Amino acid sequence: MRPNDRGPRSGEAGFSLIEGLIAALLLLVIILGVLPLVSRAMFNNLQGNDASQETNASIDGLEELLSIPLTADPLTLVAGETSKVLEDVFSSRTNSWAPGNAPDVTDAQKQLVRTATVEWFGLADLDQESESGLTVENTTFGDPLDGGVGNGGVAFRRITMTIDNERRWSALAPMFSYRVVAVQTY
Repeated sequence: MRPNDRGPRSGEAGFSLIEGLIAALLLLVIILGVLPLVSRAMFNNLQGNDASQETNASIDGLEELLSIPLTADPLTLVAGETSKVLEDVFSSRTNSWAPGNAPDVTDAQKQLVRTATVEWFGLADLDQESESGLTVENTTFGDPLDGGVGNGGVAFRRITMTIDNERRWSALAPMFSYRVVAVQTY
């Protein structure tokens, strides 16, 4: 036998270069197929986080306003007003709420804008003809009371809390608002 003659191949020879390239190509195809799913899952998680923040912010703001006595500032209306709008912003820099006109919060730092609209109504402002009963969202209330007019009986206030998310993940993504409406009697 000659030294260059190795004899028959044994079963432990390993992969050839072609087999390795084919395996790498198959792995690449699988990764490229899964990559859009992973990126979409990340995007959905961010949107879900934003929705949770908006929900919590609106409920927290509404509970704060409902805990204020009915005739106390900042919820009382002055003569000539039929509604009062309160606005505050959530700053990503301080991770806290600040008044809407706070000079230290720039537009780039605003993440959420919370707007509360307070209106007072008298009992006579309820629409008794409504088939759906007391509807807070639609127009089944009469005209709001003027701040200078005494309520002279049973009154209630409607607080509409709206949360706007200033962060947009894509230029094509629509801007959504989250809104909660509550009615409190007096």
